[in-house]
Amino acid sequence: MNFKYYFEYCCPLVASIFIIALAAYSDPWILRHSSGSEEQAYLSISNQFAVVVLIFTTSVLNIIWKEVAFHYSRNDYDRVRKYFKLALDKLFLIGLIISGSIIFQSESILIVLFGSDYSAAYLTFALMLLYPIDQARGQVTGMMFLAMERTKTALLVSSFSSVIGVFFTIVLVSRVPNFGMGLGSSGVALKMLIVQFFTVNFSIYLLSRSLKFSYDYLYQFRAIAVVMFLSYIIDNFLATIWTWEGYLLVEIILNVGLTFLIITGFILFRPKWFSFEEQEISALRHYVRKFRF
Repeated sequence: MNFKYYFEYCCPLVASIFIIALAAYSDPWILRHSSGSEEQAYLSISNQFAVVVLIFTTSVLNIIWKEVAFHYSRNDYDRVRKYFKLALDKLFLIGLIISGSIIFQSESILIVLFGSDYSAAYLTFALMLLYPIDQARGQVTGMMFLAMERTKTALLVSSFSSVIGVFFTIVLVSRVPNFGMGLGSSGVALKMLIVQFFTVNFSIYLLSRSLKFSYDYLYQFRAIAVVMFLSYIIDNFLATIWTWEGYLLVEIILNVGLTFLIITGFILFRPKWFSFEEQEISALRHYVRKFRF
């Protein structure tokens, strides 16, 4: 290890941080000048909930990063592929369960936490609750680029996504005649989802090609469809039997709690639908048996 190695490794990261920082500053600036401070407040509130998944994923990724870097340096690509797929699918599933349990209670949560004045932010809030689903996978791919010492590739991907992101923000948020759509904070949230989805999947393509394994891209659509359908059915069913009034907080807790338990139970009941392998299914069944009374 010498100075040249560290310079070549870190230089793209410094450039990437600078570009991402400029792009991150452009979103609130465009939003504030196009839609005002109220829409900016909606986005700020919604964004706070989108980082909840980071509390779990950051600690897990630090461990996986170490393992991937260790095995990659020893050309043990089977282990690298194993850890990559494990982190990719399971952290994605965690974000999906959390988002799916909460998303249909968006307006109620805003009313309880911030008052009825912020209920108009429910669409932005709902869209931002979808953000952690791919946010975890984005962290995984970023970690893989660093662990595999592909910082130049990480720079190119982040730079391209940042530039495209600014373009989408201008189109979706600005009120330029015959060009901007003026969607306000919802436009920023929608832009974040679109750019993140394509960036993450493109990163997965590059990494899977480098590691020589095929990734099931349909899994993400299948898992999202099943979880969101279950969440929608549960929310509507509970709405038909809920007769209490004036207990909105209790309703939210029961709704979110039951939705979380039912979705988790369904995943345990049909693990193959959610990319669990036979060894992982056996381990799940072993742990479930421990909790039987």
